[in-house]
Amino acid sequence: MSRKRLRYYWQIIVDIWYLFKQYSSPDGSNEFWAAYTAESDRLNEKYQQSEFYQDLARAVTKELLRIEKEGINK
Repeated sequence: MSRKRLRYYWQIIVDIWYLFKQYSSPDGSNEFWAAYTAESDRLNEKYQQSEFYQDLARAVTKELLRIEKEGINK
């Protein structure tokens, strides 16, 4: 794999990490989820609906829902 392609994957992973970090304390509010969705959608556009990005974003969303449900961030 070329360095350019590896950097592309690396950047997706970095952006996913920052997405998770920024939204790692879900509070159950509509405002929280609207902001999270808007940022996730922005990144989806940035990566042109990449399947790799979408799979990682789904995993982050699932984890945030689990955190919210279990009250882990409290």
